[in-house]
Amino acid sequence: MIGLLVGLIMLFIFAYIMMPNWPFIFFTAAMVFTSTLYFFIMVDEAFLKNDNKRLNKNNVLDYIISKNLFVIIFSSSLFGIVMILSSAVNSNYFDSEFLTYILIYNLFTLGADKIIFIFHNNPVKSYASGVERDIQNDIDSGVKKFIDQIPSLIIIGIFAILFFVMGYQPSIYFSFYYYIICLITLIYFLSKKKSTKK
Repeated sequence: MIGLLVGLIMLFIFAYIMMPNWPFIFFTAAMVFTSTLYFFIMVDEAFLKNDNKRLNKNNVLDYIISKNLFVIIFSSSLFGIVMILSSAVNSNYFDSEFLTYILIYNLFTLGADKIIFIFHNNPVKSYASGVERDIQNDIDSGVKKFIDQIPSLIIIGIFAILFFVMGYQPSIYFSFYYYIICLITLIYFLSKKKSTKK
């Protein structure tokens, strides 16, 4: 896990420093990462098996808020570390506006993911645990996870065109408003689903 985090941080630092003229690549990668993290903790078989035992109509709000806070805090911390370590190379690399846009784009992505989750929430098989790996099983799990995330990747592609081709620049307030509306929609859906479940 630590190796994965270090690898991600180094990869994003490399992209940020070496491709300053193509920030849309970094932003798109950030959206894909955040979306992947969100769906991992929402539909991964291991998480769902544990969550379904405890989730009921009375704790839907806590469940959704805790999951979303984790994703936002984790992704924000990761990109904050990327900015800080990049500034160690050159102080000009620390750009608070850049971080703000990462947050804006990620809020749009996470908002859309909530709507997708309403219609597309089947459990996805987890990777096998342990040091000794079955390469074929890992490949199969990875392919299934990729296929499962295609709807989200399509939405990210649409956002990329909207933001980086058409030049739409939403404010932090509008992105937060959009995110909250999608969050409330998901909470309502799960609450209703748990209320009608026998």
